[in-house]
Amino acid sequence: MPPLGVPAEIEVYEMYAAGLLDIGTNSHIVVVSWLHLADRNVLQLDGVGPDNLPFQKGVFAVRSPSRPNPLAISTSKLVGVQGNRLFLDRLDMIDGTQVVDIKGYTRGGDCIFSARTFWDQVPPSQLKPGRAFEMILSQAENLHGKRCTGIVAGAKLVAHVSEHWDVPTRDEELVFAPSLNARDSGCLIDAIMGSTGATLGNGRLAIDSDGSVRAYWRGKSLSYSPRWKARISPDEAIGLGVNEMFEIAEKSGVPDVVRQQGVCKD
Repeated sequence: MPPLGVPAEIEVYEMYAAGLLDIGTNSHIVVVSWLHLADRNVLQLDGVGPDNLPFQKGVFAVRSPSRPNPLAISTSKLVGVQGNRLFLDRLDMIDGTQVVDIKGYTRGGDCIFSARTFWDQVPPSQLKPGRAFEMILSQAENLHGKRCTGIVAGAKLVAHVSEHWDVPTRDEELVFAPSLNARDSGCLIDAIMGSTGATLGNGRLAIDSDGSVRAYWRGKSLSYSPRWKARISPDEAIGLGVNEMFEIAEKSGVPDVVRQQGVCKD
C-alpha cells in the first residue's frame, strides 16, 4: 500500500445509512478502521520501514498498522456519495478493512499546519524515486484545495530544491522568496507553504519582487523563473520536467532582507 493510499470506496451497512445524512457538505472525512490483519504483539519497530529506511521507533510514535489495538485514523477527500456508498480520493487501507466510524473533518479542530513528523526529517536521497514529489504535491493540494497548473509547478520547484541540496523540505534553514509578479504567484506560494511549512512568521518565507522564485539554504541560492505556457493543464504540467517549467539559475549569498520580513519575535 502506498503511504498516501489509493482511491477507495466505503460501503456503509443499511442499518447505519441514516447516519450519512448531509455528509456531502464535508469536503473531507475522517475514517476510523480496524486493521484486522495487524500484528497486535508489537510495541517497537526495529528494522526496515517505508522506502527501506532504517526504522527504530515505538508504535505510538508512528502510524504503523502493527500495535496492541490496531485502530487506524485516515483523513480523505470525499469525492462522491451514492446512497450508502462513499467515494474517496485515497485511503491507506487494504480491500475488506472494517470501518468502525466516520467523522467530518474540521479545520479548527483537526488541522495543525506547523506539525512535524518522521517524514519531514528524511532527505529525498533516502526515498524511493518519485516519492518526494508525490508527498510534496499532496501537501500542496491539501492547502490550496485543488490541483492546478500553478500547484503542480510549485510542487516541482520545491521537489527540485529539496533534491538539488538533498535537504528535507521542512528544514529550518531552507527559505523561499517568491515574487508576487511571477506567473501564478498565488498558486506557487500556496504550494511552497503547504509542502514546506514556510511562513512569513517563522522566517522561512519572504516576498521578492523580481518576477522569480528564489530558494536559499546555507549560503546557497537557486532562482526559478516561470517559463511554462499559461494554458497548459495540470496533467500536462505533471508530464513536464522542472527545466521545462522554469529557467533555473544557481547563485550564492542570502540577502539580509530575506531574514527580516515579518518574523515572529515571541
